Amino acid sequence: MTSANAVLVVEDDPDAQAIFADRLRWEGYEVVCATSGLEAWDLMLRGLRPRVLVLDIMLPGMEGTELRKRMLRDPTMASIPIVVVTAISGMIRCVLPNIAAFFRKPVPLDQMVDVIARHARPTRPGGSTQP
Repeated sequence: MTSANAVLVVEDDPDAQAIFADRLRWEGYEVVCATSGLEAWDLMLRGLRPRVLVLDIMLPGMEGTELRKRMLRDPTMASIPIVVVTAISGMIRCVLPNIAAFFRKPVPLDQMVDVIARHARPTRPGGSTQP
């Protein structure tokens, strides 16, 4: 399975996923992408333990809130920091405990990268803070 220093981006909008993943790769991070909560859950069941999870809430198959609830029940996943990226209101903070950051779309990429940098190191030298 992929390295333990990866960032898992769970986003069903292909444009948003590409923006997040491209920026993180440009910064030097290893990135794994999933388009649904079920796909992300399957990756983690097969052994992926990302350093940080960038998580949309409104996802097909399994919403981000359900994915997080399942993660919290597994001691090997419960401590993975979550960066929420969503178009819905801030009330989600009440139902999603232990998140590292919450961003409403459009996401301020510099701030997102700063939060991720607190939890994971790039796997290779990246660019500057501005692509």
